[in-house]
Amino acid sequence: MSGDSKTSVDGPKTPQGVFYSKLPHLVNSTGQYLFCKYWEPQEQTPRALLMVVHGVAEHCQRYEEIATELSREGVLVFAHDHVGHGQSQGYPADIENFDEYVQDVLQHADKMRGAHPGIPLFIFGHSMGGTISTLASLERPTLFAGVILSAPGIMVAPESDSRWQRFVANGLAFFAPRFGVAKINTHMLSRDPVKT
Repeated sequence: MSGDSKTSVDGPKTPQGVFYSKLPHLVNSTGQYLFCKYWEPQEQTPRALLMVVHGVAEHCQRYEEIATELSREGVLVFAHDHVGHGQSQGYPADIENFDEYVQDVLQHADKMRGAHPGIPLFIFGHSMGGTISTLASLERPTLFAGVILSAPGIMVAPESDSRWQRFVANGLAFFAPRFGVAKINTHMLSRDPVKT
């Protein structure tokens, strides 16, 4: 075992203690391991690829039901847990730049595009994932055949935005980046108690 409790001679582990070598994963440009999930059509060549980009305080396996249904219809669905989410490495919600999420999405999309040339690639993003999907599609407009957004975080509601809040948020981000200012009740993200 090395000095890092998340690494051993068998390689790094997920936050849940499982070796990444035993799980589908990719290593992003900053060297962090991201857990990946793939739902492949069983008896046919994929007719489309769909990348699912989850929201804040979520993980990719929350989309199991819809991904399974789409794979039955011939769509190869794939996703990964963002840095600091689910089974991926990283401290929750602690990234240097939001573009890290975008670059991870583009890296994964490029990997799948290379493995399945000629098959249309779509991207679906929910909440924060909608923001990431929008930015990814703006950066690389020819990569995706279509963009599907669900409640994307595109702009702050005017009634909840103030200079004071932005000042405080920027100060906290600089002086105490891991100081929690709000907690998301993940049980409110789904009406299905199994998915929380």
